[in-house]
Amino acid sequence: MRLYRLLRPLAVAVACLLPLAAAADEVQDKVAACTAPGTKADRRVAACTWLLASNKVPQQRARIYYSLGRGYADQGRHDQAVKIYSKLIEGQPPQSRAHFELRWRRGDSYRLQGDHGRALDDYNWLLERIPQEHPQHAEVRLRRADSAGRYGLLDHAIADYSWLLERIPQDNPQHAQLRLRRASSYGRQGKHDAAIADYSWLLERNPQDTRVRGQRGVEYAKNGQPDRAIVDYDTAIRQLRDAGQAVRDTLYINRANAYRRKRDFDRAIADCDRAIAVSASARNYTERAWMSYLAGRYAKAATDVERALDLDPLYADAAETKAKLLVVRGQPAQAVLQFERAMLLGGRAKIRAYDKALRGHGYDLGKAAVANSYVGKMNKALVACVQAGCRLID
Repeated sequence: MRLYRLLRPLAVAVACLLPLAAAADEVQDKVAACTAPGTKADRRVAACTWLLASNKVPQQRARIYYSLGRGYADQGRHDQAVKIYSKLIEGQPPQSRAHFELRWRRGDSYRLQGDHGRALDDYNWLLERIPQEHPQHAEVRLRRADSAGRYGLLDHAIADYSWLLERIPQDNPQHAQLRLRRASSYGRQGKHDAAIADYSWLLERNPQDTRVRGQRGVEYAKNGQPDRAIVDYDTAIRQLRDAGQAVRDTLYINRANAYRRKRDFDRAIADCDRAIAVSASARNYTERAWMSYLAGRYAKAATDVERALDLDPLYADAAETKAKLLVVRGQPAQAVLQFERAMLLGGRAKIRAYDKALRGHGYDLGKAAVANSYVGKMNKALVACVQAGCRLID
């Protein structure tokens, strides 16, 4: 009995301490889940959010906040990640390692959410401070090249890719990837000879790469060499069939457009038929409608364009093709409405294309069209052009 009386206070004390120990263990588990490198994004965000709300470890608040930003980024919630990184950057000296890492992560989040202008600001800041011989300089430069290309700064993207290609050995797999990206940038810039040269370099080392061969075909066609383009498409199609692989509908569509450049509309339409057999998409029906329109087969074109619009009422190229058909059928008012619909759906690219086409027809539009701006002289010129029966874009 005496022993019981002696031990009872100890037992009570232990019983009181157990919840405290369990609470401490829970906090440590949350800290580990929040900050450990391999934690899955959802678990990291949940743990970090709990810690910040409970304020259990105020001395680690900045670290937890940073980990929450990483979790948001891994979830694809880059707008939330950017807010956190920006807040943390304010409290870090510009020359600190933490500031550099936060700039890098914020640049990546800007880039991945498509805000390439702000991504470039962060990458430029980093590249001004990281020595060229440091391995991280090349990593940031690659990211900058990607954002520059997506932002339309193709000269800058090509310069960065060229800088990297000079330093990465040709037998390194990354060299081929960089060549591919530079070739694409050259093509978008309209430097088709340079793009063809890069694609040819890649094909010399891997002749079985049908995607690269198809891309070179596109550049040959745009460079006014449809026969060489057709040879590339034929080869790619044959290689896929020989390997027992499905032929992509894009190859047929691209070959159709090469035949179109030769005004061989029968072969162009036949390739569109093949593309539709692979994928009965709005794009493929619109392509066949366009080929039929160019061949003067307006009834067939009208059937296909309506089918395309049934599949995708918001497809800008289908609206444009319908507008062209309305012009040749003598329905100018309806044609203008469809051209305007195409601009509404296609945005900046369509507006600029029509601006260029109208100038080509001799209409004075003054200053070049501003993005998403269809007003004033351009509107009047479009109406006049359509009423005159001009073939706006063929």
